[in-house]
Amino acid sequence: MKLQSQRQPITKFPKTNLDLPFFILTESHKDTTEIIKIHTADDHGRPFIWEVYHNKAIGIPKEAAHRVNRLLTQPAINETRDERNRPAEIVPIGGIRESLRKVGLQAGGRQGRWLIQLLDEVGSSRCVADFWINTEQKDENGKFVYVHFEGRFARFTIYRIGERHITEEELAKLNELNFDLDDVIYLRLEPLERTLQQIQGHRYTDNDLMDIVRPPTQRWLEICGGKMYGTVKHKKGSYFDWLYSDYVLHHPPLKRHYEHKRVTEQINRIVKDLVEKKVLSKYPAITKIVEPEKEIDFNLRFYVGEGAEESVARVLGHLSKGRKQKSDVNKNELNNSPQKIQEAAPEQGSEAPTPTTTDLLPIITAEDDDLLQQLVVNFGIDAIRAFELLKNHREAVKLQLEAWPYRKVNIKQGRAAWMIRAIERNYEMPPDYQQVKQKEADRQRLIAEHERVTACPFCRDMNGWRKIITDHYPDGAMRKCSHDPAKENQLKSAT
Repeated sequence: MKLQSQRQPITKFPKTNLDLPFFILTESHKDTTEIIKIHTADDHGRPFIWEVYHNKAIGIPKEAAHRVNRLLTQPAINETRDERNRPAEIVPIGGIRESLRKVGLQAGGRQGRWLIQLLDEVGSSRCVADFWINTEQKDENGKFVYVHFEGRFARFTIYRIGERHITEEELAKLNELNFDLDDVIYLRLEPLERTLQQIQGHRYTDNDLMDIVRPPTQRWLEICGGKMYGTVKHKKGSYFDWLYSDYVLHHPPLKRHYEHKRVTEQINRIVKDLVEKKVLSKYPAITKIVEPEKEIDFNLRFYVGEGAEESVARVLGHLSKGRKQKSDVNKNELNNSPQKIQEAAPEQGSEAPTPTTTDLLPIITAEDDDLLQQLVVNFGIDAIRAFELLKNHREAVKLQLEAWPYRKVNIKQGRAAWMIRAIERNYEMPPDYQQVKQKEADRQRLIAEHERVTACPFCRDMNGWRKIITDHYPDGAMRKCSHDPAKENQLKSAT
């Protein structure tokens, strides 16, 4: 019997972990696979390899294991992250009784063994990776930094239950394993899994929505959720496009079809729940694509509905509420916003209006998303307040966030309140920050001067000297080049 208490309303996932297929989310027991393989190229033409080998003897992770990962494992991993965003090696996911309630089940010995079984299904699967990840950090030229991720690894192992270290032999005889319902389960994250969790940006899943749709639709939300979020900033009826071949590649064990009718039937079955709940305003428009020397493909156009706006507002509301509970923010300072997401927890008997982001920013770029994430997650600023700050003081937001690591301040009223004042009052930049920026400016000037000298057509000497002929020096003489064409063209070069 399911319980409603203690469930995670939202879950923060690393983006690539959501995009990469791992769990088999299908309605049919026949449609399953032990092996997932993606061999393709990324947007920059670099090889992209992702393989998963499930252990059929232990069990293939499907909907139940996916739910445990979404409501229990990933939130526990997030709780252990350090200031560098790296999760701990040993992750306590909670007592067995508590963990069962978090995934919506009653506590009992049989259910406890089932939970351990689901964790073992994930831990026994082996992954092979070779691809580049966008860290969402920018270099000195403002370009996104990519890192190469390669290796063979398992995501985690069940390390301990209570005070007892668990062996593979004990997991193989799960029915004989003794434990107390208050025993805490500990996972050991593999080194490559910790790295994968660390080096990328993240997205949030709306568990209220996830829990009321079928497994295939849950996978659709993982794959397309980022684009769906992006279209929320447009008026009702906006849409986004997705390539059919790419979608099928990321949603095993779907079979790729080449007839328009079969593609339509397949995709419509997946998004049926979303249309019924108005997350999509209607079924997608599917257009055939025929190109020379390429396989037939289809463009999937998904139309975002009012349910998507409600989902995004729900995520922002829970995110804002959670950060407020952890921060010692000056309440008077934060409560002056006319568009607070206080409505996320309305008084009993009242109906709260649903906040949206539509009117706050006309366009949300990748940089906007990063700035908003820093304001909300790193400083605990109310989500709608963060949108207002970015809309009205965008350059000040960028400058104050950039200068923050160089500040040496004793904050007494909370980081959120301090950062809001710094942005609105345009606080002066700290000396250390100014020195770093000056050094960078000097470095760029030196680079520009070096490039100017290197490209000069008059002097062939790397030190900037040029041999010329004059009336006084008919045999030639060395002269320091000015690299100015107007001046140097008046002189005759020695051959």
